[in-house]
Amino acid sequence: MPRKKHLTVAVCLFYCPLLYCNHEGFITEDDLLGDLPAVTSASRMSQPLSHVPASVTIIDQKMIKASGALSWVDIFRLVPGFESYSINGNRYGISTHGYGREFPNHLEIMVDGRSIYDPNFATIEWGSLGISLDDIDHIEVVRGSNAPAYGSNAFLGAVNIITRKPVQDQGWHVSATTGARSTRNSNIRYSGSTGKLDYRASLDYEHNEGFPSVSSGDDLGPMEDGKEKIALTLRGMYTPNIIDTFDAQVGFSHSNMGWGDADHPDEYSRVNFKNQFQSLKWNRDLNTTDYLQVHFFRNKIEGENYVNLGLVSDLLSDALNTTITPAQVPAFFQMIDPGLNIQDQSYITGFRGIESERYDIELEHHLQLTNSLRTTWGAGIRYDRIEGESVLGHDDQSSLTSRRLFSHMEWRPSRYWTLNAGLTVEDNSIVNTIGSGRIGINYHLNEFNTFRVGYALGKRSPSLAEAKEFNADILDQQILVTAVRRTSENIEEERLRSYELGYLAQYPSMGITFDVRLFREEIRDGLENYQEPVNLGIPVLFPDERFAVRDNTWNQT
Repeated sequence: MPRKKHLTVAVCLFYCPLLYCNHEGFITEDDLLGDLPAVTSASRMSQPLSHVPASVTIIDQKMIKASGALSWVDIFRLVPGFESYSINGNRYGISTHGYGREFPNHLEIMVDGRSIYDPNFATIEWGSLGISLDDIDHIEVVRGSNAPAYGSNAFLGAVNIITRKPVQDQGWHVSATTGARSTRNSNIRYSGSTGKLDYRASLDYEHNEGFPSVSSGDDLGPMEDGKEKIALTLRGMYTPNIIDTFDAQVGFSHSNMGWGDADHPDEYSRVNFKNQFQSLKWNRDLNTTDYLQVHFFRNKIEGENYVNLGLVSDLLSDALNTTITPAQVPAFFQMIDPGLNIQDQSYITGFRGIESERYDIELEHHLQLTNSLRTTWGAGIRYDRIEGESVLGHDDQSSLTSRRLFSHMEWRPSRYWTLNAGLTVEDNSIVNTIGSGRIGINYHLNEFNTFRVGYALGKRSPSLAEAKEFNADILDQQILVTAVRRTSENIEEERLRSYELGYLAQYPSMGITFDVRLFREEIRDGLENYQEPVNLGIPVLFPDERFAVRDNTWNQT
């Protein structure tokens, strides 16, 4: 019943602007020619900051260069309210509103509108972006739930990294950075054109040694969390006529990095990631205000992390402080359960081999309904596939198909008021049908000062891995050695209710933007882990072993 109630409220808010529209213009000369920046990530429509229904931070290339940023974690430290941290030397965590964790899962990260959210880790593998910091034109950061515009992944916010178009640069661009910890970064880019085709090729290389060695405390030694990455991306924009534009991008990257916990330097191991993506976007201008867009993309991530801890006989000998020979291993396990038949062997841990793949196609239609009312609406379908014994507990693959409908409207009854309303409806086999909605009212005191009131309901479907995970080390498929994490059978969507008051002041001539946001967010049925004894119907090597069980147990305001 609560699900239906929330969805109904969102639909009503979404259609209310239709009842009161008039004929005053919503696009002014200042909108088209002024210095005030425009963003698209808050409502899927190009809007000046003063008209968007949420707080938005824009980071451009000049700001990136002035900051001296070398990595993504450096960039997002510039965003108010964001947590940007290093899990180790080359693994990053970026979250917001105090919800940081090893695998942050509540932000939608996009590159030119292509979601890079990985369904295997339910987070972002930052090496999969396939771009360097030099390729960025600007970054739009929506600091608040953007599920009404982009669905589940944007539960607490959305980031769209917009790269430079080939036509913006011509010829060669070469950059190199060296520094401490054997930092060696370089980028080579060539942009050109031939006829109606503009194109760019970019080669990026990164290398460093990660964090320094631990020199005090109980766990001493090198961190072994360095990284080496190479990435190649190609982009072409073809304009056969004045109404059609085709934007194609492909990329491949390979990285090798240290993976582990900074509290235990001796446990670090090497991880290999291979990432590839393909993206094709078609835009057609229907008239001076309306246009259609179709966007198809595919992401694929492969990871390998095999850790050989040695022979079972040696590990048992160390744990029991006595000698157990290879011939004694079967008898040892039969003392635990007479039905066990386990021979001495190498004990392999790590997440071993994993793979994820995402296909997504989306249609988006932008319409000017009257002089003061415009809308964008569309539909999309997404197919996710994952495989990996460390994630699913078996070697088979698991897949999920999700469908979505979305729409957003902007109504400007006068030059003092802008009203926004949006809705996204999603459907998949994990949560069935869920809806996220938002309404925003902006009052423009004058050209440079705006007050904003917003209300949003957000819902998030668990990712495929979050819904299906069974992570445990089971020796010879006969006895459980280590229980890591599994998912409850009754997992459901996460829910969010958000209230917002905002004030925006912009003074372009002085280069000043001042944004204050006062908000209250209520999260219900959030995904959190609790401990539970192992009960799988098979023997357990250590009787006190417990699973971390993922379930909807987190409530926070």
